[in-house]
Amino acid sequence: MPPRKQENQTKDSQRRKIEALPPPPEFDYLKSPFPEHEGFPTFPSEFPTLPTPGQIFGLFFDVQVLDTIVENTNAYAEEKLSAVDSVRPWVVLTTPELRIFFAIQIYMGIVKCPNIEMYWEPELKHAPFKYMSLVRYQQIKQFYHLSPPGISLDKQHWYRKLEPIASLLRQRFQQYYFPSTNLSYDEMMISFEGRSMHIVKQPNKPIDHGYKIWGLCDHGFTWAFLFYSGAVGNEVSEFTLQSKQYADLDKEKGMQVFKVKEGDRKAKRLEYLQFSSTYHAVCTLVFLLPFKNFPFNIYLDNLFTTIPLFHYLRMHGIGAAGTTRPGRPEFPS
Repeated sequence: MPPRKQENQTKDSQRRKIEALPPPPEFDYLKSPFPEHEGFPTFPSEFPTLPTPGQIFGLFFDVQVLDTIVENTNAYAEEKLSAVDSVRPWVVLTTPELRIFFAIQIYMGIVKCPNIEMYWEPELKHAPFKYMSLVRYQQIKQFYHLSPPGISLDKQHWYRKLEPIASLLRQRFQQYYFPSTNLSYDEMMISFEGRSMHIVKQPNKPIDHGYKIWGLCDHGFTWAFLFYSGAVGNEVSEFTLQSKQYADLDKEKGMQVFKVKEGDRKAKRLEYLQFSSTYHAVCTLVFLLPFKNFPFNIYLDNLFTTIPLFHYLRMHGIGAAGTTRPGRPEFPS
């Protein structure tokens, strides 16, 4: 058969298949009774109208956060050095000194040098040696500690080394910003080349090896986050139980998340939604939003886009949109 004739037959076959398809259902988009809104900062009343970067940084790393880090770092250093004969005695860390340490860390993230020692070269324009010696910087870095020394860890609560600072920052992220109607939910990776059972490997990603965090973000601002472990799944803490409470309440009301034919294997979609780690992570962060009084739409990638999840969010008045994977079992054939 001539190639052109075969090509025409293929096109005719495709056209007949398309014509035989039933008309697409009318899209019933979510109509919120509330007007859309833009995000805005919720600074304290006494906060400057045009704050400096340092003042904004101080909102999140305030006296409580800094004092907690100072206290835990001093305690950790004293505990470690008391067990050995150290040639470099520990000098008690103070809050102003910790601020300088943070400033140097931020500076190192902007100005790149091949090694740490080069930052203390006199020729460097913004030389950190004017504010802190290299020896002192290395000592603080060695004993820098967020959690109290001796905190108990287990496989399920591996992230406790970041407490209570992680919880304090969570509170401040939500305290000082009101999110807009449209938000994005996605994964965030923190590069880590060491050995840990909790890291995640993702080939062909910009950061393909490290710790994973789920994030609910608005214009680059992380409004809420959730730790994820490659070994045990999502973080389990007090605030993560809220989404489970919603699912349990929906079950008591007899609300169906996904209408299916009788006898279908998806008949227990609510139970699956309740315990699926992917669904649970999305609901955990989304249900922190004030969705009962304001409209919200969540944008996701194809890892999370499923009809049951979108139906469940819509059931609570939350819109969702995302790219898809055509092989999803719940998509119509």
